[in-house]
Amino acid sequence: MKKSVAITSGVIIVAVGAWLGATWYTGKRIEAQTHQYLAQANDKLAAAVPGVGIRIEQDRYERGFFHSQARYTITFTTEKTEEDNKPLTIAVVSDIEHGPFPAGALKRGKWLPQLAFVHSQLDNNDVVKPFFDMAQGKPPLWSDTILSYDGKADGTGGVAALSFKDDRGAFHFSGATVHSVYDNHDQSVKGRIEADELKLDVVEDGDQVHARISGVGMDIDSHMGKFGLSVGTSALLVKTLEVSSPGLGSTLTLDNLGYALDISEDDTFVAGKAVYKVGKLAVGKDDFGGGELALSVAHLDGQTMKVFSDTYKQMVRGLMAGRGTDEGLRDEQIASLMENGGKLLAAKPSLAIDQLVWRNSAGESRFSLKLDLAKPQSEAGDDFIQSGAEFVQKAIKRIDANLLISKPMAIALTEQFLRLRGADAESAKQEAEENIQAVAGMAEMMNLGRNDGDNIVSKFNYADGRGELNGKEVPVKEWLADLANAGGDTMDDDDESPVVDELDAETVADIIDAAGYEYGYNEDKKIFTVLAEELSPTDITVALICAPDCDKLRLTAVYGDQPPPSAAVIKQWNAEYSSFGQASLNKRGKAMLQYEVDVSEGMSLDTIQMFLETFLAVADDFPQPPDDQ
Repeated sequence: MKKSVAITSGVIIVAVGAWLGATWYTGKRIEAQTHQYLAQANDKLAAAVPGVGIRIEQDRYERGFFHSQARYTITFTTEKTEEDNKPLTIAVVSDIEHGPFPAGALKRGKWLPQLAFVHSQLDNNDVVKPFFDMAQGKPPLWSDTILSYDGKADGTGGVAALSFKDDRGAFHFSGATVHSVYDNHDQSVKGRIEADELKLDVVEDGDQVHARISGVGMDIDSHMGKFGLSVGTSALLVKTLEVSSPGLGSTLTLDNLGYALDISEDDTFVAGKAVYKVGKLAVGKDDFGGGELALSVAHLDGQTMKVFSDTYKQMVRGLMAGRGTDEGLRDEQIASLMENGGKLLAAKPSLAIDQLVWRNSAGESRFSLKLDLAKPQSEAGDDFIQSGAEFVQKAIKRIDANLLISKPMAIALTEQFLRLRGADAESAKQEAEENIQAVAGMAEMMNLGRNDGDNIVSKFNYADGRGELNGKEVPVKEWLADLANAGGDTMDDDDESPVVDELDAETVADIIDAAGYEYGYNEDKKIFTVLAEELSPTDITVALICAPDCDKLRLTAVYGDQPPPSAAVIKQWNAEYSSFGQASLNKRGKAMLQYEVDVSEGMSLDTIQMFLETFLAVADDFPQPPDDQ
């Protein structure tokens, strides 16, 4: 008996000793890892929130045997706070129960060994005191997190109910709850946020504006993908959104407003789908119906997308942070965007409006569009694309668009809008019917659509440079050229550079003269010789090509007094830098660089001059790559 008691006592003592030892070890491990996790968090915050310096620091850590106390400060710094005010600082206090069996985890049914249970809450100071007052003295933010030894964090948290009222209005928030599970190994997070109600009443110019949002729920399930991009799903749903004011006249109500997003990947590509919807739009008692917009993108090269995304974010962060522009860095970033943009196009991505739908009690209208893209190439099979119009034409490989408008649905909507504007029911109905019938007739007359019973339908297709609208060929190339050159429409007439689709000797002479060079001219051969002894080429010519239209310029630089580059150098140049000029050896074995400008689709004189100046700058340093200039 004594022996069994002794053995039992020994087992208990060993178990207690092991537990105490594990508890002591856990406390030290948490303290040791805190600085590592804070550094990671600060790096991610710096990348995620440009223009605002957010830094988390450990203000205090008091380690005990069974639990520890910690305080962390979060400091917000902007250019304004640096110049005018002190940085904005809030604090979070944490009570850490050490594993392997923290009481907080056991209370929540977690019986296996855990690293720690952490309760955190916002600490009261002058900055956040108004929020504590709105929460009647309770912490406005709190969280309970169970940390496991394998890097997972299972947490619940919330926002306290908040209320505020003064002579300018009132605010009430029911509070929110959060539950999430985070895994450090694959940076995955799965969670849900719920809030019952938010109400806002504002008195403005003597009028009261009321807004209410109820039934908010948000879900997320994502992880870090193989290309360093977050993939997974997220969704938001708001059951009801109401806004009323004297200016609106009637209450505006949106029911079941939300979105769903799905980012996926395979071994090569990244794809995405997004759906935005509203179940019902009502103004007063008038139900205007509901609809949805579904968008998708496919065949995005994963590796290229990551580089493209990182470069773009870096540029945006620099701009938002208000840093001085580093021209060299900016040019390098733009070149990277263009290079990787070309690689994205080479993967033949597709963009689509899978459906844009609006429906009411009288019918349903819908629109869909699919756009297939490809990397533009010239007729010679290289990347030598001069004009924006040509780039757009060659980048768009296929367009398929379909439109169906329900005439009863359109009449009902028009009638409702007319009634809102004060028309009586009978006249609103008559005017709505007349308007929609007029639109249907005009669409038929202009070949924008055709009438098919109660519907107006339209179909557009474009492929291989040829477009059809409702069975009839249309000048899509001209449309795309106009689209590519549309940016010039915002300029004043006096500042616009003339756009030409054909050249003559006088115009070319003016371009060379505007670039700052003297020249000679052979009228019979239509060749200009640029006199530029300061440049490294021994012979620079600008030839006006007429076959029969004079719509091309061939720029040529010959290096008569330099040893010709090797075939390998020429091959490498043409593989990587042909967009700056095509390299070769002439009949005399001398190095030659050529660039052809095609204005047949329309090009401004300023753009032609820019091409000439760029060619001369590149020719002066050839065969040094443009990237190294």
